[in-house]
Amino acid sequence: MSRCIEIAALGEREVSPNPMVGCVIANGSEIKAEGYHEYYGGPHAEVNALSKLEDPTGCTLYVSLEPCAHFGKTPPCVQRIINSGIKKVVIGALDPKNGGGAKILRDHGIDVTTGVLEEKVKEQNFRFFCGAKKNRPYIILKWAESSDGFIAPLNKERVYLSSESSNLEVHKWRSKEAGILVGSETVLIDNPKLDTRLVKGRNPCRIALDRRRRLLNNRALNIFNPTAPVILFGYDEAVIDGYIYTFPENDIEAILKRVLDFGIDSVIVEGGGQILNSFLPFYDELRVIRTAKKLGSGIRAPLSISEEVCIDSDLIFTKKR
Repeated sequence: MSRCIEIAALGEREVSPNPMVGCVIANGSEIKAEGYHEYYGGPHAEVNALSKLEDPTGCTLYVSLEPCAHFGKTPPCVQRIINSGIKKVVIGALDPKNGGGAKILRDHGIDVTTGVLEEKVKEQNFRFFCGAKKNRPYIILKWAESSDGFIAPLNKERVYLSSESSNLEVHKWRSKEAGILVGSETVLIDNPKLDTRLVKGRNPCRIALDRRRRLLNNRALNIFNPTAPVILFGYDEAVIDGYIYTFPENDIEAILKRVLDFGIDSVIVEGGGQILNSFLPFYDELRVIRTAKKLGSGIRAPLSISEEVCIDSDLIFTKKR
């Protein structure tokens, strides 16, 4: 199962919003074949592993997440396992969204064991399990603050607080998440790119709350660069314009549900004070960059936290709910 979890990680970001899954087929202690879910819409881990083995007779199939029992973008994996003749299956964690695979396997006379390294599987797929449990994406609140606890001056002047090393770390964070969210005020004042230009990785979907509808008619803004989809909330109706989508939701819970339905299973919220405070009831994780600079006054950081890692001249604080 440890090997299943290890190879499952090879599909990170490529399979989103599906979970990362790895599969190993072994005869005793000898691994005969292995596979992982490589990309969204592609064959699942079990199918990739079984396709590499002509005769699995006498083997045990290990898989980190319960085999699917439904028709989605691919046929159900349980039927492929049943047809293979395998008589023993070991599962890491049960699927909280599309379960039932373990029962079907047992009903066909297959010996099934579940719950092996279950917590490690859930930890690896924390985004997927969050969506299944809370019906919303995994939410990371991120901000940079001065040493005296301010995130921006009151006059809305743009101030660069974090170091180049911290900025590089932020771009790594972005590359691992499906979406990045800000308010319209941040877009208009800072004109951010909201991309991963400092590292190798896909750009997250850009999401902006635009209740006053000030963004859509200004296509010169950096968020409208066509290297990633853009979702704007606060419009009268749902409209698709190429890679730009507008939706009428204004309530945070409704926005988060819509985002999850859109296939975005994790979001970094990087907005200003008002946006960050709006999302405080929903966060799963905080990531705060505290710099040596002082502002003296300004917009206060939403929370104060103490867990820290030092990067260059900055301290990075993290906290999970």
